[in-house]
Amino acid sequence: MARGKAKNVRTQKVSTANKSKPLLYTIFIAFAILIVTLVFSLNPAVNDKHASSIQNTDEFYGVLMKDIKTSGMGTVEADLDCRGMPISITCRAIIQMDSGETAEFKYTHDMTSQPCLTPGDRVLLEKLEGNSRVKVIRIGRSN
Repeated sequence: MARGKAKNVRTQKVSTANKSKPLLYTIFIAFAILIVTLVFSLNPAVNDKHASSIQNTDEFYGVLMKDIKTSGMGTVEADLDCRGMPISITCRAIIQMDSGETAEFKYTHDMTSQPCLTPGDRVLLEKLEGNSRVKVIRIGRSN
């Protein structure tokens, strides 16, 4: 009988170990999701609001690389350094403001549904939170 009891104790230990495997898998998956979330939240391009995925207008969200004093109308002079996958491409645009200032900003957008800004585009640049974040709305082409 003593041997039978020892056998039952060993069986219980094995079944407890098997029960913890789903818990370990759950913890591993939660950790992986956390890492992916952190990677995307630390990417400045993602923080700039991926414009084409959140609205239907021709808006671009970005960060000023060269500060300007006020919001207003302007004309795109250049769109440079476009890099990344077509669904998340990051570009640097230079805009000659009607006020005489030159704005330079970095933005990310989805090329599959929203083409890059192009020289000659008329835009409305609106400063957002603080001084560095902006929203640029493509109004049309200049003549």
